[in-house]
Order: sequence, then C-alpha cells, then structure tokens
Amino acid sequence: MFFSLFCGIKSFLTYYKSLQEVALRSAFKQKTLIDSQKIERAVSIIIEDVQVEALKNVGLSLLQARVFLNLAKFGTANIKTIASTANVARQDTYRIMASLEKMGLVERVISRTTMFTATPIREGLNRILENKKREYFEAEKQVETVFEHFYEKSNNTTGVQEEDVRFTITSELNLLFDTHAKLSDHSSETIDTTLPLNLQKKTLFQHFKYIKRAVKRGIKVRVIAQLSEPKKVSGLPDLLPTESFQLRHLPRSTKLFGMHIFDRKEITLAVSETKPLPSLWTNSPHVVQLAIVYFENLWKEAQK
Repeated sequence: MFFSLFCGIKSFLTYYKSLQEVALRSAFKQKTLIDSQKIERAVSIIIEDVQVEALKNVGLSLLQARVFLNLAKFGTANIKTIASTANVARQDTYRIMASLEKMGLVERVISRTTMFTATPIREGLNRILENKKREYFEAEKQVETVFEHFYEKSNNTTGVQEEDVRFTITSELNLLFDTHAKLSDHSSETIDTTLPLNLQKKTLFQHFKYIKRAVKRGIKVRVIAQLSEPKKVSGLPDLLPTESFQLRHLPRSTKLFGMHIFDRKEITLAVSETKPLPSLWTNSPHVVQLAIVYFENLWKEAQK
C-alpha cells in the first residue's frame, strides 16, 4: 500500500515538473515574442523618423510627411484611416491632403466614400526634387536680374553722391570671398591689389581665381605681394607673363595689409594687419583716393 502511494506521488511530481517546464517554455516564447515585437516597433519608428526627415529636407512639413508616408503604406485609404494611422487631427488631415494634391503626391478617388491614393514614393520624391530645381533656377534668375540692374544703375551714375556713400564691415570669410569675386567680375577697367604674406593658401587661391577671370577679360590687374619667388606659388605661373597682369614685390619686412581697389571706385581693406578679417568695404571717394595714393607709392617702391 505504501509502495503504491509512493509510486503515485512520484508520478504526480514528475507530471507536475513536466507541466512547469512546459509553462516556462511557453512563457519564454511569449516574452521573446513580446521583445521581438518591441524591437520591430522601435526599428519601425526609427525608419519612419528618418523618412520624415528626408521628406522635410525636400520641402514637406512634418505633418505632410507623416500623412504622405502613412497613406503610401496603405496605397489607398479614406480620411478617417489616414488621420488615425498618422496620428493627425481629422480637420488637419483634410487641409494636408489638399496641399499634397497640389504637390502631385496624392490623387483623389471619386467613389461613394472619398478615397485618396498616394503617388509611388520614388515618383513622388522625383517630382518634388524637380519642382525644387525649377524654383531654385527661377530664384537664381531673379537674383541675377536684380544684381545686373543694380550694377547697371551704379555704372550709369556719374559720381557717388554724399548720401550714397557707404561703409560695410564683413566678418565672415566666405562672404568676403564672394564680395571680392562679384566686385572683380563687374570691374570694367582696373583692379589693384595688395596681398600680405600671411594669407593662407586657400585665400590666395581664391584671389587668383577671380583675378585670372579678370585678366582673361582684359582688365588691367596690378598685384603687390611680399613673395620673393612668385613662381613657387601654385596658381601664379598661369598668370605670368601677360599684358593685363603685373606683379611686384616688397621686402618681407614691409608691413602690408590686404587691400583691393576696383575701377578706382570701390575698395576693400583688412582692418587687421595680420588677418583678412574683419574687412571694410566703401565707395567713399575720399577714402578710395587715399587708398589709390597709398597703392601708387607702394607700387613705385616695389620691385618687378
């Protein structure tokens, strides 16, 4: 009797242990499934954030990007579904869908219930980029027209009136480069320049690029530098020799600061003796005349 009871208890414990193992395996699978779902959800959120940022970079707003991406997942859906999945208020969704239609990213499907279909993402993005290119080129043309009109008006002016005299300080290097390039490209007669020794190579090359363009156009360019052997400087050999370009040198001990005189009407000059920035631009006739006298004195002292 005791032996039978012992065997029964043993069988029960074995069965109970097997149930525990099954329960543990089931719990492990369920936990793994939950963890996997969490990971997939996190990855999905990250991917969607990246996609939203990409669409924002090409001109869509945050809500436009979210609505478009969620509609693209369905292909075709109604406003209720789109608003729910994109987590956007329904009244806002109507407005956003109208704007996406104008962009050519969404089409309206006429049926008993109004539906919307998303343009394929690749096609939609290409369309946005093409629109942006057209906008950019149109803006570029408008800026060029304004710029040409400004210089045409400036060149037609017989002299600078007192109220037109201006002084401008530039403290950003790329902006200074752009200013020199534009003034050089619009010069019609002469450019006189002093280049100090301590200019960085990048700055030197930027000078030579627009000087080279001016020389090719027949502008008379004179440069004073402290470089004893100009042929060792990359960029100069292409400019020498030429009738439009002259280069002279001063001793290294001579204190020289960066200065440009364009058509003897406008100047830029470095405020600091050792740095190109900040730089002063002015069209003041009195200051320009002082700069011309200073340059001519240096030119007589400089060696060919």
